[in-house]
Amino acid sequence: MDRGTEKRPRGTVFFALCLHCALLAAVWGAGPAHAEAEEGNRPNALELGFTHTFQLLRTSPSEAEAGRSENLWGFVIAYERVLIPDRLALVIAKPFHFTKDRFDSPLDIFLKVPFPKGRWEPYVAAGFSGNARFFSGELEQEEGRRVEYTFGVGAIAGCVYRFTPRWGLSLEVGYLYFVNGLTQHGFVDALSAVWSY
Repeated sequence: MDRGTEKRPRGTVFFALCLHCALLAAVWGAGPAHAEAEEGNRPNALELGFTHTFQLLRTSPSEAEAGRSENLWGFVIAYERVLIPDRLALVIAKPFHFTKDRFDSPLDIFLKVPFPKGRWEPYVAAGFSGNARFFSGELEQEEGRRVEYTFGVGAIAGCVYRFTPRWGLSLEVGYLYFVNGLTQHGFVDALSAVWSY
């Protein structure tokens, strides 16, 4: 059976859990204890949330046909540093993606351009992604190696909704192109709680 067509109910449960945690964090941040004097720019932000990636794979020596795909589920931790207020920020993200026979540990470095509109903050970003892929089981035998290092470039579009100046909820989608390795194209989405400080 193609790993890309397998049902992964764990991903749905994990998504629901992350959504609840993000909403609880946002509600908690909107409480009276956190409502005091939070005006002004906050130069740093941390994000924690759910992430999913759909990947189109290159033909490997063990594959008879191209076009194989995989869905990977996981979580992401990110740090954001404002370089120019309301204009430019540096984002360093560390997603962790899993399947039965594979673990991906990318490191993404992006420049983000926000377009603040009151509580809504749409943004676009572009940058680089380096990835260490760890194979096990049947996939390790198919690929003939345990670890693969890849490099790629990508772009992201998303939006943050600010419940308060300190707390928000981020939803984003993106595309990554990898110049080497098993994966050629990656389509990503993420839902995260954002804490600015």
